[in-house]
Amino acid sequence: MEDFPDSEPTPYDAVWRKQKLTAIAQCMERLPERQRTIVYLAYFEDCPRGDRAHSRLRENAVRQYLHQALRKMRGWLTASEVQ
Repeated sequence: MEDFPDSEPTPYDAVWRKQKLTAIAQCMERLPERQRTIVYLAYFEDCPRGDRAHSRLRENAVRQYLHQALRKMRGWLTASEVQ
C-alpha cells in the first residue's frame, strides 16, 4: 500500500501560514488607500481588476495601480524574508 501524505496541516504549517498572512496584511496597511483597495478587491473579493470601487478609473489605470502595489508588497515581503 502506498503512503499518502496527511491532508491535515501540521502545527508548523499553521504557524507558517499565519505568519505569511500577517506579513501580507502589514504590507497592505503600508499601501496608499487606492492601491490597498484595488489589491483587496482583486484578491479577496474576486474582482480581478478591482474596478468596482474605482469605476471612475480607466481599466489601464487600475491595472497600473495593482501592478505597482504588488511590486511594492513583493519588495517588502522579500526584505522581511517571509515568502
